[in-house]
Amino acid sequence: MHALFQPIYLYNLTIGIALPLVYINTIIQLMGRLVAKGFPPDLSRKVIHIAAGSWIWVWSLLVPSDGWSYIFNISVAVLWTLLFLQKGFTAKQGDVAVQTMTRTGDPKELLRGPLFFTLAMEFVGIFYFMTRPEC
Repeated sequence: MHALFQPIYLYNLTIGIALPLVYINTIIQLMGRLVAKGFPPDLSRKVIHIAAGSWIWVWSLLVPSDGWSYIFNISVAVLWTLLFLQKGFTAKQGDVAVQTMTRTGDPKELLRGPLFFTLAMEFVGIFYFMTRPEC
């Protein structure tokens, strides 16, 4: 893959961080609106998880030659990990973000499944970014 603009680190920053953040936040906003109109919240959460887990599609757009892509490929997952830790330890009952991301509304729930989900994304990004498995 060749960078569509220079410098490469700026291209990788845009593709590796900005694009996935816009993509995931658009899905979250869309599902929030659908839930407000009667869409089932459990199904909404599943759609958000599938969309968030498919962040890997940006890997094919990154240019690995500068080294920054190896950091940018996991940055969004790291940001979500930090958000889950912050909300899980400090959010009050009734926090809107907690209500959206949990089944029960308990902030501690973010320290289980959602946190492990982002940690798994980071593991994949660290150990499998730009590798081709042997068939």
